[in-house]
Amino acid sequence: VLIVGGGIWGLSTALHLRMISSASVRLIERNGDFAQETTINAAGQVGQIRSSPVVTRAIAYGLDLFETFPSRFGLDAGLVRCGSLFVAQTDQRLEYFQKQIAHGQANGLVIDSLQPVDMKAIVPGLAIDAVRGGYFVHGDGYLDACQAARALAAAASSHGADLRRGVAAHEIIIDQGRAVGVRTNHGIMHAGTVIITAGPWSSLLVPPNAKPIPVQAIRHQRVRTQKYADLRADHPVLRLPDLSSYVRPENGGLTFGHFENDPTAVDLQQMPASFRSIDLDPPLELMCRVQQRIATVYPDVGSLAVKECCRAMITFTPDGA
Repeated sequence: VLIVGGGIWGLSTALHLRMISSASVRLIERNGDFAQETTINAAGQVGQIRSSPVVTRAIAYGLDLFETFPSRFGLDAGLVRCGSLFVAQTDQRLEYFQKQIAHGQANGLVIDSLQPVDMKAIVPGLAIDAVRGGYFVHGDGYLDACQAARALAAAASSHGADLRRGVAAHEIIIDQGRAVGVRTNHGIMHAGTVIITAGPWSSLLVPPNAKPIPVQAIRHQRVRTQKYADLRADHPVLRLPDLSSYVRPENGGLTFGHFENDPTAVDLQQMPASFRSIDLDPPLELMCRVQQRIATVYPDVGSLAVKECCRAMITFTPDGA
């Protein structure tokens, strides 16, 4: 099996294939280190509220995997299970939350429905006059996505996966409708099975006469603030769906991110082959506006200076999922 792309998906695939089979597994990554594109910029949040039972079970498996990583592999994947606090700013959102709570509880999740005063006890900096109510999901949290990816890489390697950096894939080789190898800067690598985990670059690897991959790369962005003096050790992931934003702790400060209503699309066909996530323009003006909006609910965020702006490309299918 040949895996193209050494982000968290590719590394997880390599480990799991070696755990469940005797297949020979090789992973190739074009960069000098693993997890340097989408993964290193990911917020790493783990939320259990999902509309699909399949995804709900997958999230539960992921939480169990990363929580038991130290005992199973002797490695820390950086999981923090601080819970998620969902904030409703309108009556319509609050009504929708009741459906989510019922759905989550039906799937066995521990969820507390909260009044604004209860929410302020969890996040003291919350402006409860801007909040209608919300709920808290126990067991949610976040991890350092890059740390998790490196833990997966070490575990996969110890299980016999051949992980190679500095190997750039140029094109998937198709023979009679099957992928049989990959053309790389180190020559052709043949394989019985090819798995593409190259994120936004996956579409570029498909030859012109093959069926295209129906995905669109868009920019996602988040920023990390200076140290937050009042940061509590149990600060949850704060989810603000009415603002399409989130806030969570990171390195003693706060990270906040935002999903745009009209996201910035990236056409990699028009970019040079050397294009990387770091080449995206930092959306500082957008994130400044986002910070001001979040401050209407969480005023402390507005008083913290931005120390770092992270941006990367994520891929969406036509249905938006």
